[in-house]
Amino acid sequence: MAMVIEKAVMEALGITEQTPLQVMVKGNALVVRLTNVGVGP
Repeated sequence: MAMVIEKAVMEALGITEQTPLQVMVKGNALVVRLTNVGVGP
């Protein structure tokens, strides 16, 4: 699966192509959020 995020949106969110993201479905919504790699609970 691939997701295309426009450069302007990536810049506004402060993410890059290497930023780990978590994608999930909640009800009728597709949720994309940052993955906290190496960060404690």
